[in-house]
Amino acid sequence: MHDVVTHRVSLMVLQATALEVSEGRDAVTIGQQIGATGRAALAELRSLVEILRYDDDAPLAPQPGLADLDTLIAEFRRSGVAVTLEQTEPAEQHPSLLVEHTAYRFVREALTNVHKHAPGAPTRVRVEQASHLLRLSVRNGRGRPSTSPGRSGPTSS
Repeated sequence: MHDVVTHRVSLMVLQATALEVSEGRDAVTIGQQIGATGRAALAELRSLVEILRYDDDAPLAPQPGLADLDTLIAEFRRSGVAVTLEQTEPAEQHPSLLVEHTAYRFVREALTNVHKHAPGAPTRVRVEQASHLLRLSVRNGRGRPSTSPGRSGPTSS
């Protein structure tokens, strides 16, 4: 349950850190990103609270999957990760929703690690689908040394 909101709040911390380092450059743009991420986190938190309030008739939102990778990658690009996405055409038989959600979380965790431990590294996410097969790879080049050792970024569990 915490995983849904944790990602957004961590992204806000990351964006706030970028704002601090920017020394006023791009402050409006970064501030808008923080606001948008905060609003998305609040919406997700409201959904979670709704689910906890009600028993069986709570609306359940679908978990993110392969179709949501473009949005995820766009978020990381806005936070400074130079990432590209390569996807093969989907196979006729789609992976299960659980597999898709796991793949999404895998990519999110990998990009979080790139951002934390290899800032500025060019990164490539590749998704290959074939009959009864889903292959993911996330590869990054060399990043620049981190300027703030205690910096935190988007996290997931």
